[in-house]
Amino acid sequence: MPSFSCLARCFLPLSRTTAYLVGILAMACPSLGEAQAPNEIEQRAARILQSKCFACHNEDSSEGGYSLHNGHTLYRPGDSEAAPIVDGSAERSELWKRVSSEDSSIRMPSEGEPLSAEEQSILRQWIDGSPAWRLAKDQRLIERASPDRLLTLDSAPPQHSTYGNRTPPFLGVFSENRKKLYVAGWGELLVWNTSDGNLEARWSGFEKRFAAIDLSTDERWLAVSSGQPGISGTVHLIDLENPKHAIRVWTASDLPPALRFSPSNRALAIGSMTGQVAIVAVDTQEIVKEELAHADQVLALEWNTDGSRWMSGSRDRTARVSEYASGELKVALGGHERSVCGVGFSSLGPITRDETGSLRLWSNDDSGRVLTKRSDLPPKLQSIAVANDRILWLNASKLMSAAPTKSVVEEPEKDDKGTPKKKTNFALQKKELQDLRPETASVHWLNRSGWIGIQTTDRRFFLHKIEASDEMSPMTLYP
Repeated sequence: MPSFSCLARCFLPLSRTTAYLVGILAMACPSLGEAQAPNEIEQRAARILQSKCFACHNEDSSEGGYSLHNGHTLYRPGDSEAAPIVDGSAERSELWKRVSSEDSSIRMPSEGEPLSAEEQSILRQWIDGSPAWRLAKDQRLIERASPDRLLTLDSAPPQHSTYGNRTPPFLGVFSENRKKLYVAGWGELLVWNTSDGNLEARWSGFEKRFAAIDLSTDERWLAVSSGQPGISGTVHLIDLENPKHAIRVWTASDLPPALRFSPSNRALAIGSMTGQVAIVAVDTQEIVKEELAHADQVLALEWNTDGSRWMSGSRDRTARVSEYASGELKVALGGHERSVCGVGFSSLGPITRDETGSLRLWSNDDSGRVLTKRSDLPPKLQSIAVANDRILWLNASKLMSAAPTKSVVEEPEKDDKGTPKKKTNFALQKKELQDLRPETASVHWLNRSGWIGIQTTDRRFFLHKIEASDEMSPMTLYP
C-alpha cells in the first residue's frame, strides 16, 4: 500500500531550506530507474497530486465523484466505481490508468498537459509501494497547503557538536512511558533515553530559538514552538509513534510563547505574542478556532479536566475562560496588578497567578468573583502547575504547593428563626513540599503526572517525581 501517512504530511509544512533541498533533489534525479528512498518517492508523489490533481479533486470540488481530501476518499471509488488505488498494483488502479492513458477522453488531468513520463514513473512507484505502508490511523487530510509544511527530522545535520552553556529545562518534556526526555537545543531537539542516559537523536531543521514545548497526555504527540524573536515563529507537531517528520500547524511574526494539549489530546491551544489564541485539531493539523483573546502576548494556557474549557493568561493583566465547543467567552478575570503568567483549573474554580506573586482562586459560577487570594509567592514571571487540586510553584530551590479549600462555619449572629448564620470560607493552604537541591538553577514540571526536571549549576539534570523516592540518576544533557 502506498504510504498515505507520509503523503498527507507532504501537503502539510518543511522549512523553506528543506523545501528548497527537496526541489534540488528532484531536479538532480532525472532518472528513476533505480529504487529510491520511500520518503523521497512519497514526497514527490505528493507534489504531483497537489499540483496536478488537487484543484479538481478536493473537499469542496470532487469532480467525477473522486476526492484526494483524506485517507478514506483517496481509496473511495468515484463515479466510475473502479478502485482508484489497489494496494501494490498500479496496473489495477484507476488513478494510474487515468494519468497514464493515451486516450484524451479519459486521461487525467482533463485540462492542461498530461503527466510527463517521469511524473508517471513516480506515481507508479508510489502506488506499487516499495515497501508497503499502512494507512495512517488518524487519516490526516491532504491539504491545499504547500509541501513546505513538512519538516524532515532525520535528514538535517546537528546544529552544534557541543553546548558550552546550560539551556533552561523548561524547554523540555519527559515521556514516562517512552523513557525519553525531549529537550530544546539551538535549532534542534535532543532526545535522551532516561534509562541509560544516552543521547538517541538530534532532530534538526527548526528555527534557532525555542519558546515552548508540550507533550500530549497520551504521550503520542509533541508540540514545539520555534522561531526568531520579532521576525518569525512556527509551531510544529511531531507524532512520536513515527517521528520522521514535524508538521507545521501555525505561523506568526514572532515566537508563540504558550502551548497546551487538551486532556483528550484532540486539540492543541497556541498562544501568540499579539494576543491571539488558536486551537488546532490534532488529527487533521488544521486550525479550527482562532480569536484575538488579549491586548498583549499570551503567557499561559490550560484546559479544564474534561477539555470543555480553556483558559489563557496575558501581559494585559487579564485571564479569560472560553468554551471549547462554541468558542464563547465565559468570563474575563481582571484586577491583576501585573501580567498573568500562570493559569489552571481546580475543583473550586479557576486559578491565576500574576507577576507580583499573587495567587487567586476564582468562583466557578463565571461571575468573575475572587474567592480568596494570597500574595506571598515570588514576584516574578513564573508559571504554575495545577494537578489533582494542588497548585505547584518554585521558590528558589524549594518546591511549594497550595491547596484550595472550602469550609462552612457558624457565626455568632442568628437569623429571625434563631438559627446561627453560616459563612463559607475559601483558602489557599500553602506548604513546602521539599527542598529540591540548594544548587538548583531552575526547575520545571515536565508533565502533568508529577514529574519535574531539576537542572543544577554544574550542568547535571535530574528527573524527580513529586513526593516519591524514584529519583533518576543525573545525566549530562548536552554533548
